[in-house]
Amino acid sequence: MQKGKTNLILSQIEEFARTREPTIDDIVEIIKPYEELDEEKLKENELKRRGRRYMSLPKDSDGVRDWFSNNIGAYTNVKTTISLNSLKGVKKQLNKKYKGFIKSRKKVTDREKALIEQISLFDEIN
Repeated sequence: MQKGKTNLILSQIEEFARTREPTIDDIVEIIKPYEELDEEKLKENELKRRGRRYMSLPKDSDGVRDWFSNNIGAYTNVKTTISLNSLKGVKKQLNKKYKGFIKSRKKVTDREKALIEQISLFDEIN
């Protein structure tokens, strides 16, 4: 049922998006009827989110973060660590995110090019 619920929610988001781009508040309203929330789990997740935010705050003089996830559930201060394995874990984590960003950026660029071509064709016709 989980996959069915996910597909149902995603189809409702797609339907909503036909009228305008959904905000996070719109998405919350769509998923509310399908989600049961555990208050204790919510508190724990929120505290983890805040913890991750705090770990991202310390930066060096160039504005680059000091602390990074090392791919095994812990944080490494890359400025002070003496663990080569931790640095390798951080690098692996960053490479994974980088590859995802590159693919996402390409998707946006491809769509941008398609829209520009459509606009150019429309301008030629008119």
